[in-house]
Amino acid sequence: MPSSWLTWVLFIISGFLGLLIRYCIELTFGLFTFWLIETGGIEDIFYFSLSLLSGSVIPLWFFPGWLQTIATYLPFQGIYFIPNAIFIEEISGYSVLTSLLIQLFWVIVSYLILRFVWYKASSKVIVQGG
Repeated sequence: MPSSWLTWVLFIISGFLGLLIRYCIELTFGLFTFWLIETGGIEDIFYFSLSLLSGSVIPLWFFPGWLQTIATYLPFQGIYFIPNAIFIEEISGYSVLTSLLIQLFWVIVSYLILRFVWYKASSKVIVQGG
């Protein structure tokens, strides 16, 4: 359990940012149905990557160096690993601020990708009738 109320606040903020990242990514994949008949394969790859590279199954600090490096450049760590690391106080001080900024970066990037895919998908919609 966190030892201070500030850790709880940072954990809640980080958890919310992680939720936003996952929401934008999953909605983007859902929009792919405008172009694809079956999205099960893409979703399987996403969920496999999420479970492996997010730290939800195995914490990222147990990974070999090269895989840690790859995982730190992907948005998956912001979904589970960063909130959990804040909660158990594995990261603190400026590292928490850096981690929150990384999460905020991925929220913005995933939202912009979502908006782009939404724009392209909505241009494919044709409504008939009245």
